[in-house]
Amino acid sequence: ATEELRCDAKVLLAAVRQNCHVLEYASEELRSHKRFMLEAMKRNWRAVHYADLTLRTDPEFASEVLQEDWRPWCFFATTEIKHNRELVSAAVRHNVETLE
Repeated sequence: ATEELRCDAKVLLAAVRQNCHVLEYASEELRSHKRFMLEAMKRNWRAVHYADLTLRTDPEFASEVLQEDWRPWCFFATTEIKHNRELVSAAVRHNVETLE
């Protein structure tokens, strides 16, 4: 992908609906941008997989994601997040299978 396309949030957000794997080619700046990644996740929950590690270890980001959808739970692998009662509760409210 050209650098221009890798940095074009509108194009990438439109494409994510069809295939979240397009985010593999998104710029690092977009993959670490909280609002962009939240919007991508709203279109395809698997988009969280491509979020920058700093976002995937951020309890605030995890909370916002899990309020939308419980399925990205597996992408938040830090102990701090996995043992945070508030975040666990948010995920469980969406689906009990999260704990399995």
